[in-house]
Amino acid sequence: MPHLVAGRADRAQRQLLRALKQIIDEGDISTTLPIEVRFVAKDNILLSPARGKDVCYIGVSTQPNANEVYARIEPVLKDFGGRPHWGKHFTLRRSEVEAMYPDSYEKFRKIRKDLDPQGVFSNTLIRRLFD
Repeated sequence: MPHLVAGRADRAQRQLLRALKQIIDEGDISTTLPIEVRFVAKDNILLSPARGKDVCYIGVSTQPNANEVYARIEPVLKDFGGRPHWGKHFTLRRSEVEAMYPDSYEKFRKIRKDLDPQGVFSNTLIRRLFD
């Protein structure tokens, strides 16, 4: 489930929602649940989607054609400054995640290495994004 954060002003959020609606209307893309829109206050957690700014979460849930939906919607969310929800599906590369968190990415990597030097709490995704 793509669930990225659009951290821009209200006008940009409206533009983003219009862009998502256009993608859904243009193709054979169905969403089985409503598009979730919620607003969250900023925080200071190292890799939080809301780090340093108030954000609007946009969540799109699908089933039968999930990969097609992800492939078409994720780039739009990234173009609007989206950041991934760590518990949801996304296809970002390490360089993209690093660019999204310029003030905290390396700090997180260091803390992770210090607290889990053997990678006991790691998995394929974590290794791909942080090793």
